[in-house]
Amino acid sequence: MKVLRNTTAYMAASLIPSAMNLLMLPVYTRFLSPTEYGLVAVVTTLISFIAAFMGLQMVNSIARLYFDYEGAERTRYVSSVYLGTLVFNLSLLVLFHCAGSTITKLLFPGVGIAYSPYVVLGLIGLFFTTQINFCNAMFRVQERALYILVGGITYGIFSACFGLYFVVVREAGAAGVLMGQASAAGMHALILFFLVRPQLRLQCSVSMLKVSLRFGLPLIPHVLGGILFMYTDKYVLAFFVPLASIGLYDLAGKLANILRLIVTSFNSAIAPDFMRTSKSDREGTSRRYRLIILRWSVALAFAFLVCALFAEELISLLAPESYKGAHVFVPILLGAYLFRALQGFASNAIIFEKKVKVFPLITLTAGVVNLGLNLWLIPIFGVIAAAWTTLFSYACSFVLSLHFSRRYYPVPYDWRLLTVIFGAMLGCFLVGQGFAPEPLWQGILVKGVICLLFIGSFLAVNFIGLRSEMFLVLSRLGSVKES
Repeated sequence: MKVLRNTTAYMAASLIPSAMNLLMLPVYTRFLSPTEYGLVAVVTTLISFIAAFMGLQMVNSIARLYFDYEGAERTRYVSSVYLGTLVFNLSLLVLFHCAGSTITKLLFPGVGIAYSPYVVLGLIGLFFTTQINFCNAMFRVQERALYILVGGITYGIFSACFGLYFVVVREAGAAGVLMGQASAAGMHALILFFLVRPQLRLQCSVSMLKVSLRFGLPLIPHVLGGILFMYTDKYVLAFFVPLASIGLYDLAGKLANILRLIVTSFNSAIAPDFMRTSKSDREGTSRRYRLIILRWSVALAFAFLVCALFAEELISLLAPESYKGAHVFVPILLGAYLFRALQGFASNAIIFEKKVKVFPLITLTAGVVNLGLNLWLIPIFGVIAAAWTTLFSYACSFVLSLHFSRRYYPVPYDWRLLTVIFGAMLGCFLVGQGFAPEPLWQGILVKGVICLLFIGSFLAVNFIGLRSEMFLVLSRLGSVKES
């Protein structure tokens, strides 16, 4: 029960702030022009690259090294990590600030992005985010999931309130969005620090810092690779298309993020089970995960259909006419997250075999491929090329993960049935896009029927026991509520 509670808390903590941001879209899109929206997206991209070097990834060592110490030694270790990352982060941001205007002009020549206030506000938010990451890492190893959940809810509320104040009341535009994010992160970091503060002392061990650095430094290429294939599209777009077009693309990305959050939460929840059962019964785990992958793929395909088919209607509901056309990018970006979902199983197999050294190779390769394709195709085809290169990069990352997992711990992907699932999904999507009638309500009705026919067909034939499993899950949930 404790594992279930923690898993639910972690998922809710990541989903609630994102849900609050989604609810804020109608506000932001009516008070921000697509150009201002694109400006925020480009600044966020720059901050994401700097984030890869923050604290030299030492915070990630807590998940493993925390358990190597006890009592006073443990206190000295976490204090060393905190003080070490704090001093390094402040030094890095001060150095960047000294040359901030020059660096911004070099990175974005001709784009018209001012270092102050936009990048300055992004850096302030980044500093507070690193403090939040340290506190959450402590809560995870101590299994204080409730603190993480409350923190996620608190941040979501602060973000919405500060966003409304700076964007609507102060009418600060793009700067108001960044100001609201930085203010919310600052309040969140302050609350979490007071919860962690009793476990910290003003002491620092050089030897413990060295151990943390040996753990964290190799992760920087991995993090950079992930950033390369997640954010370089917006960076390259800034050189070739107007900021307004980037704003449309970023709005589509936020809608597609719904599926990404579901995928990330599921991957986080399933990883402990995969590790535990693989250790005791590898063959049994392999057989069980063949069914899990297939059932999960049906759920993914259904989620894809709902998000992709209703993207145009959702954007028209959330955003004004100036954002019309953003929906065309949504299905492509959703397709990218389907590959991310399938990759999670292969990644777990690699982690189980302790072959994590291949992850930087996977992410850097996919990142370089993404960068190269963006530089080649965006000048020719524009924004739509960024969406397709994102999908291709995620597919590349999946293929590489699959290749390495086959060498160490083959994951039982049933390609014949997976082809049936995603083939039916693609067919339903094309029918819904091509034959939905023009009147809004009729189109919504037809698309809704298509989605129901898709999932209903798999349930009707009890595809790989899907219907039986659904009833079993519902009965278990009912028994949990009663208890």
